[in-house]
Amino acid sequence: ILFWSSNLSCPGGEFATTCKIKSISITGLEIFPTSRFTSSVADNDIKSNIVSHSDPSNVYFYWLNVGGALVRKELYWRERPEEEIAMKANVSSTGEVAVDDNYIYWTENVGSTGNLYRVPSTGELPRTRQLIASSTDSQISQLKADGAGGVLYVADINIIICCEAVLHRVTPNGSGGFDTQVTS
Repeated sequence: ILFWSSNLSCPGGEFATTCKIKSISITGLEIFPTSRFTSSVADNDIKSNIVSHSDPSNVYFYWLNVGGALVRKELYWRERPEEEIAMKANVSSTGEVAVDDNYIYWTENVGSTGNLYRVPSTGELPRTRQLIASSTDSQISQLKADGAGGVLYVADINIIICCEAVLHRVTPNGSGGFDTQVTS
């Protein structure tokens, strides 16, 4: 299934609550429309990419909202409201979301800096965010969970006069902290 966000400022009316997250099921060359949903609450408007993750009982969608929260919506229980998983450190920041079996990751970019946070994918709500990486030279982009407990992103590093966009991989170091490997 492919998911995307559509018009972020949907007009009011009969279908206003179904125009922000859309999906299609792709089988071979055929495309079948499936479910569409989101909240009618303005603070839940989407302010990031949308990622999905499944477990044996459901499929979940995650995004950062305008109100400054990392939120989750269930596919199979669409009548339930979104759940606020955690609050962003900076409500006005922009960012991206990634998820794996154990954690939900997100970036918060302001100006020419970026921070990377994570929270466990299970547990009591709201969950406490954990800062796992920072970039003082550029924003963090192209966030992807690596499926092995780490997360990948692209950020600039300063080289002599200017900068170079490089791939970073952040992994837990086993003693409560995190290691960041840089690949140029």
